Amino acid sequence: MTAETTLTGLVLAALSLGALHSLAPDHWVPFAAVGRARRWSTGRTLRVTLLCGLGHLAATALLALGGFWLGAETLAAFGTGLTTAAGLLLIAGGLTYAAWRWRTVASRRLQEAAEDDPSALTTGGLLVIFALDPCVALIPLVFAAATLGPTAVATVALTYAAATLTTMTALVAPAHRGLQTWRTPFLSRWADVLAGGTVALVGLGVMVLGI
Repeated sequence: MTAETTLTGLVLAALSLGALHSLAPDHWVPFAAVGRARRWSTGRTLRVTLLCGLGHLAATALLALGGFWLGAETLAAFGTGLTTAAGLLLIAGGLTYAAWRWRTVASRRLQEAAEDDPSALTTGGLLVIFALDPCVALIPLVFAAATLGPTAVATVALTYAAATLTTMTALVAPAHRGLQTWRTPFLSRWADVLAGGTVALVGLGVMVLGI
């Protein structure tokens, strides 16, 4: 098998991995739900999605680079632990956010609820969660590409990144627009609470299904 054929196979594998792993609910549902709850525009929701996606990619890149010093098996075990931590953070963060907003709305402090915009906090929380959730499955591809040189590694990594970000935004955009069409009084009042609960459920699903 020639180097070109090997690289083509690795690129196709990175493309498939980036797209398929981004179909998991934790890669797009939280952004659509939180964006709807915070009344963000679709553009702003996509910017937050891209920011968190870049954090996810940066963590994956660091994990892959660390594999050259610590070994693939050690890094795989470490990455699995981070995935579990990300699920727990989604649950804890979602429930905390829901409880916080429920207290504000239930106590009828509606003016405070309108003025209190935790957007920065929400974005920061999502970024931390995604930075702690690298894609361990990319490590073998990076190891294989390393035998072909740095250009091959960069090509595989960029392909994976492009597939991941494209899939995430392609899913978040229609989901966010769809949620925006639901404008009932109940949703307007309790959107933040429901968003927090949705994020927690996604985190639970990540842990139970191991995705």
